[in-house]
Amino acid sequence: MAPACGVVYVSNLPYEAHEASVQQAFESERVAVSSVQLLKKGSFNRCHNSGQACVMLARHSDVEHCCGVMDGKEVYGRPMIVRKAKFESDDPAYDSTTASAAAGAAAGAMTAARAVAATSGGSAVAAAQHVNKTLAKA
Repeated sequence: MAPACGVVYVSNLPYEAHEASVQQAFESERVAVSSVQLLKKGSFNRCHNSGQACVMLARHSDVEHCCGVMDGKEVYGRPMIVRKAKFESDDPAYDSTTASAAAGAAAGAMTAARAVAATSGGSAVAAAQHVNKTLAKA
């Protein structure tokens, strides 16, 4: 059963953006919004916007329409990036096969670096040089 509301993820927001300004941008394109939550980063006394938000839509059926209409719309002079999922195949900036291959190469390099460090008397410099060489080849 589909949820009563849909969620879209917004990024590339300026740090000055507020929930009200993001909601106003969506509603100016006739997208019904039930809530906007800006994601924050930092500690409790130095907390500031991360440039990302989760937008809860009033209707689940608006998700596709919203992504098409709102992606690239400017808020405070910056174009929003609107996606229906955080990392999805429709996002050309994220290729899961490339990401998993890079993660595998890094994990292999770290394992090899531990072996180099163990055989060279624990030299962190030698291990770091080995990791850099391995990643440069990948």
